[in-house]
Amino acid sequence: MYSTLTKKQKKEMRALQALAWERELEKELTKLEDQFRSWRGGTIGAFDLSDRIHLFHDHEARDLYKCYSDRNNPFAVPVAIVKGIISESEVSRQLLEAISSDIQHFRDARNIQSQTKG
Repeated sequence: MYSTLTKKQKKEMRALQALAWERELEKELTKLEDQFRSWRGGTIGAFDLSDRIHLFHDHEARDLYKCYSDRNNPFAVPVAIVKGIISESEVSRQLLEAISSDIQHFRDARNIQSQTKG
């Protein structure tokens, strides 16, 4: 799919991918910030905070890096749209049409997942 996109669409995909990465990273950093508040408030100790920083680095930050660092990842933007990280209104009509089948695929997969959990 990615190879059929125009240069302009690929550029837009990269920009949206970077935006999604930043938004998800900010969300995870906010959670880490809460741990710093707990440490400053005396709820957790320095070693606990250090452990949580280490876990953040090895899990959340690394997972986001794996997902978004490949500039040619054709699925990062469709998945971000399905997860609600990027709104369809932020995507050009042309690109939205080009990736609509991927978006639908991930929506279907997410629905199947939620049905099996329920």
